[in-house]
Amino acid sequence: MSEIIQLVYASRATFESPNRAGIDLNVARILMQSRRNNIKLNLGGVLYYGDSCFFQCLEGEKEPLEATFDIIKHDPRHSDIKVLMRSTVPERTFGVWSMKYVPAQADIKRLLQTKGLERFDPYQFDTATIEQILGILTNAADPTKGASHITHNAILHFLETNKIIASLVGLAIIIGLMVLWWL
Repeated sequence: MSEIIQLVYASRATFESPNRAGIDLNVARILMQSRRNNIKLNLGGVLYYGDSCFFQCLEGEKEPLEATFDIIKHDPRHSDIKVLMRSTVPERTFGVWSMKYVPAQADIKRLLQTKGLERFDPYQFDTATIEQILGILTNAADPTKGASHITHNAILHFLETNKIIASLVGLAIIIGLMVLWWL
């Protein structure tokens, strides 16, 4: 198995976010596109959006991760992309998500207050703060869990399981047809 890279970056949204409850439509589109693309490449991670800033952790094998990050860097929906942390990890932290989404979090706001920060600005974070935020995001609930809880391995397992079920159903149909033919 290839080594797993964990890449954490920040960026600023280039779109205006309306002040309303729920997930911003632009963020929802990014999230859906990330999930669709990441599952094909066996990538995963987490996305957090607050105060017009993205904080994203991408995890996976080096080549697909780098190719995806190159695409992200040219996405017009955000700018000022800055790599905050990059490391090789023994396993994925967000392994069960193609892309976990965590909305504005009270725990993150409390952490920022302890650091004397009034708003979510990942460009000001030191390594310890980045790691604390990753810890919060790891344990936070994903309100879109049903759509994000899909991984490449889960799909392969599902297909393998269904192959067995399909074979059993097919066998039952053949036996049923044979019984009808003999009658």
